[in-house]
Amino acid sequence: MIMSAPTSIAEKPTQNILKKEYKISSNNNEYSIKISYSDKITITINEIESIASFYYIADLTLLSLTKLNKMFKMFDTLEEAYLCLEQLLDKNKINIYISGENISCGIKIISPIGKDEEIIIPFVKKEMDKSLTNDRLCNEVNILKKKVQILENENVNLKNLVQNLDLRIKELEKIKIKEEEEKIQIDSKIISGNDEIEFIKNRLNEYYLNKKISFNLLYRATRDGDQPSDFHSKCDNIVQLITLYKTTKGIKFGAYTDIGFDCSRKWKKDLKSFIFSLDKRKIYNAIGDNHIGCYKENGPSFGLNDVAIYLYDNVPFLSKKPNGHRTYNNITSYIHLNNYEINNGEQFFNLQEVEVFHVKGY
Repeated sequence: MIMSAPTSIAEKPTQNILKKEYKISSNNNEYSIKISYSDKITITINEIESIASFYYIADLTLLSLTKLNKMFKMFDTLEEAYLCLEQLLDKNKINIYISGENISCGIKIISPIGKDEEIIIPFVKKEMDKSLTNDRLCNEVNILKKKVQILENENVNLKNLVQNLDLRIKELEKIKIKEEEEKIQIDSKIISGNDEIEFIKNRLNEYYLNKKISFNLLYRATRDGDQPSDFHSKCDNIVQLITLYKTTKGIKFGAYTDIGFDCSRKWKKDLKSFIFSLDKRKIYNAIGDNHIGCYKENGPSFGLNDVAIYLYDNVPFLSKKPNGHRTYNNITSYIHLNNYEINNGEQFFNLQEVEVFHVKGY
């Protein structure tokens, strides 16, 4: 609030010595302004938290105040002028102006005629009394000690924070290493991402609960040969096998057998077996009988009674002949596997790759 003249001055008791102190911010510095009255009005300015050996002072009389601003003509005594000046410092904006070694104080007011004005009070630079300088130095040292203590405490807190963050980073690194170690590794040209491995693993967890699962490559058509005999020489009489198929159109599906393959020339029951579509992320579980084809002239085939995955007799797995291999429309040995679903609705397919893995839980 900006005022033009003091209010209720007469109600304020007269004292032999009146004084007051203000702390203001100006020019990015903190200042202490002290005003006192006895036989004259004295205003001093010090820069807070400075170890300077000097200060600034203004000794004011009623005449000098009147020269600063005509509003002070209304007062008959210096005490009344002091009380007015105190109220102005209480309620109005104070600015500090520095020009070289000269300093002045500006107090914003509104004159009696309603015009914005600023009372500019000039100050004189004076050397501090030696004892006062020493006291000020001691005070500054104490302030600095407190600041040092605060910084030391902050440093301790920051060190603790850094240590805690380091511990957390190490914990996260251990978790990451553990996760990497627990990731299922598979040497496959068909599997293209860890999400596909996880999809197969999640189904296998029904048989390998709370166990780490490994996949050991036994057979790859492009590496080991694509004749049925090549497959049987690598995979016969080994239990717990995953077979992956990838067609020349990029369709990916597969199947699991718990009992494995041989050349006994019959279809075998394996209710733990299942067929899956990697593209659709769907599982087709075994029902009924006759799930695993064990014939030397065939590759890994699944599901009698309209075979779910059938590789034709003595036809190379990677043959590009028309109608090379096939699936059927209505599968009775695997539930819900109908309408050529694993081959995206088509009956015949040619293969780009076939892989067989031994599954182990430990």
